[in-house]
Amino acid sequence: MSAVPDTRDAQRRRLGAAIRRRRLDNALTLARLAASAGVSTSLLSQVERGLLDPSLETLRNVAEALGTAPFRLLEEEGSVLGIVRRGSGRTLVDEDGGYRFELLSPSLDGAFEIAVWELEPGRSSAGAPRAHPGEEANLFLQGHARLEIGDETIELAAGDCITFDPTRPHRVTAVGDETVICVDVISPPSF
Repeated sequence: MSAVPDTRDAQRRRLGAAIRRRRLDNALTLARLAASAGVSTSLLSQVERGLLDPSLETLRNVAEALGTAPFRLLEEEGSVLGIVRRGSGRTLVDEDGGYRFELLSPSLDGAFEIAVWELEPGRSSAGAPRAHPGEEANLFLQGHARLEIGDETIELAAGDCITFDPTRPHRVTAVGDETVICVDVISPPSF
């Protein structure tokens, strides 16, 4: 039995339905959720109806306003045991493709999540530093990056591994002319 490739339209509709389901489960109006997420009601309505792909920043804000993580909105029920083949993990890409995040964990039901992300030169992982609960480790496979965490700035390069407290607002920026590729481990799952 062969798997039918998931279309972008189908993914968009599933995401919109998941957001709407969570919103209704939380007894939130469209306007109230939009205000909490810092987006327009019109934009959120289009996302819920599967007409528009939200930016990565918007998806993060909506998920946070719903008390969840972006991948939890995309997740289908699954086991923590399993194989995710190269290129087949659930993926989030920002609107212009400068930041790509692929979940390598088969689900978010375990104690941690593993992902690989790519950041094009000059791009940042978020518009402003963001925080989340738990612990985080990043293993840089390619490129040069600047990690802003709290009031600190740390320069990182291929081969460097850093573990840090993600409850402090943080973001990564790709410096130089090479794409940054990084393996990310977060516990508990929060992306």
